[in-house]
Amino acid sequence: MGNFMQELYGILPEYKTCLSVVRTDIAIPVDVSNWGCYALVAAMSYVWGIWRGHRDDDERAMLETLRSFGVVDGISMKPELSVDGFPLPVHESVISKLHNIWLKYAC
Repeated sequence: MGNFMQELYGILPEYKTCLSVVRTDIAIPVDVSNWGCYALVAAMSYVWGIWRGHRDDDERAMLETLRSFGVVDGISMKPELSVDGFPLPVHESVISKLHNIWLKYAC
């Protein structure tokens, strides 16, 4: 999000010290960074011609493993099956939608 730092400083001046300053050739603005990664993997899967994104229960397994190590959600600060305050079913829905888009256009 460093590409948008000046605009974000203007909109969110109270967050100035924690906004990213790292610029990139391509920005993927998303609510949750994981979702940007999942979207990028879906796009690359299209290029590769094979789905490389999450499979059934991958997200749950990942979050359960993180929780078992004491990792906490960045919003709730609790060791739960959520990321940035969004519960597991929301993440699974995002992944499912990306997979369905890939299925629609990859074949």
